[in-house]
Amino acid sequence: MKVLLDTTYLLPLVGIHIQDIPHDLLHKLMVKGLEVFVSDISIFELAAKGAKFIIRGLLEPGDIIDGLRALVSDVRINRIPLGDVQSLTIALKLREFLTDFVDCLILASAIANCDVLITEDADILALRDTGSYMNILNAYNPGFRLSSFKEFLAAM
Repeated sequence: MKVLLDTTYLLPLVGIHIQDIPHDLLHKLMVKGLEVFVSDISIFELAAKGAKFIIRGLLEPGDIIDGLRALVSDVRINRIPLGDVQSLTIALKLREFLTDFVDCLILASAIANCDVLITEDADILALRDTGSYMNILNAYNPGFRLSSFKEFLAAM
């Protein structure tokens, strides 16, 4: 199964701990035989969020650099480039009803390349029952699903 992780799940890599997200989540998913994907836009977003923590004195630049280096050099993690044409096409369609274009790009990358997006983003999860979103899925990846981490664990 191909799983794209939203940026939230990558934050522990740079030293930002999120309640209820294990620091070794990537390893746990890979051990279960899942193919893990991240969007390049998530790598950018990870650096941007890390910079906010540096400004507040909560992290050092080395924390961000080391975490990003580990993420991009891990050959077990599949990266989806920002310029992926199908992802961009889908993102532009998602923008009609999802206001954050970064979220559009992450969701579109997942739809174009994966079986599931694991996210905690309430706006993204709320799309599950909308007709416009379902039309996009039917056109590009009818078997695709959205899941929170808790839902994903329960289904495994």
